[in-house]
Amino acid sequence: MARRIDLDAIDPLAFDEDKLDDVRSNVGQEQTDALLRLLAEELTERFGPSGSNAKKLAYEAHVMISSTGVLGFVGLSDLCRAVEEACRTGQDPSVLRTRLAEARDQVMSKIEALRRSPEAKE
Repeated sequence: MARRIDLDAIDPLAFDEDKLDDVRSNVGQEQTDALLRLLAEELTERFGPSGSNAKKLAYEAHVMISSTGVLGFVGLSDLCRAVEEACRTGQDPSVLRTRLAEARDQVMSKIEALRRSPEAKE
C-alpha cells in the first residue's frame, strides 16, 4: 500500500522574506514586482476545478514548486511538492486539488499585499 502524504502538516502560508529580499536585491524592485505579477497570473490558471485527473494535477504542482519557492512562498512550494508525490502514490486528486486551491487563494492575497507595499511583512 502506498504511503499517505500528510498535507495538514504543511503550512502553505509559510513565507521566507529573505528569499524575496534576495530576488529584490538581485533584479530590483520593478522586476520583482513583475515576477510577483507573473506568479499571480500563473497561480490564477492553476489548481482550478478541472476534474480529478491526478496526472494533470501532479504536473501543475510540479511546475509551481520552483517559482513559488524562489519568491519566498516556501509553504506553497512544499505543498506543491507533497501534492505531486501524493498524486503519484494514488491519493484522491479531488481532495488534493481542493487543498491547493485554498492555499493558492491565500497566497494570492499575500502577493497582492506585497505588490501594494513591497516592504510588507506579514
